[in-house]
Amino acid sequence: MVKNPSELRPETLVKRVMSGTKDYCSKEYLTAFSKLPSTELHHSDYPRHEIIELWNSLQKTPNKCRLFTFSLVDNNHCVQKRIKERFPDSKWAWICHDKDTSAEHKHYHYVLMFETPRSFSSIANSLEIPVTMLQKVYSKKGILDYLTHENDPNKHHYSLSEIEANFDVEEEKKDNDEIDPWQEYCDYWAMKTGKMSKKAWFEKYGDQLKILRHYT
Repeated sequence: MVKNPSELRPETLVKRVMSGTKDYCSKEYLTAFSKLPSTELHHSDYPRHEIIELWNSLQKTPNKCRLFTFSLVDNNHCVQKRIKERFPDSKWAWICHDKDTSAEHKHYHYVLMFETPRSFSSIANSLEIPVTMLQKVYSKKGILDYLTHENDPNKHHYSLSEIEANFDVEEEKKDNDEIDPWQEYCDYWAMKTGKMSKKAWFEKYGDQLKILRHYT
């Protein structure tokens, strides 16, 4: 038996860990498996989604959130089908970016919005993608603008008609009551250093009580 599992070829490591054999479920093996690049998560003896699900369970992820984004080069048809079938009550949108001269590959950008917070692993497993592909969205308007590159003068500007979505993208942008986290951070330290009064800070953020958890 190889003393250092990280020295194994990826396909050998995948096969051993997926076999479920006690010797291959040790901390050393699982750690080596968790560090494999997502491109190596396949083996002819096991369904890919099972390999990905185990790999996802070993990754550290952020806390639950309601808005997610990710991009894909391949397997878009399957992922789009899974989104429609497995998240019928969510809001979703995607667009194909294939006109950017600086882009090496044609790729799709996705946005998923849920009414209640979801874990990263649950979303990734449902879509059968590596959990590291998912990113938390901090600004709903910002990510929806990015789909068309509306505010980026250095990239091709796509039309709204090129977005496939199950909601009105322009109307959704207007319903944007989220706080810009960078502005919140700057204002908080402005208040702490006396450049902004406590009254002004609470008038701006007081009705968003959820943000207070960051400072207590």
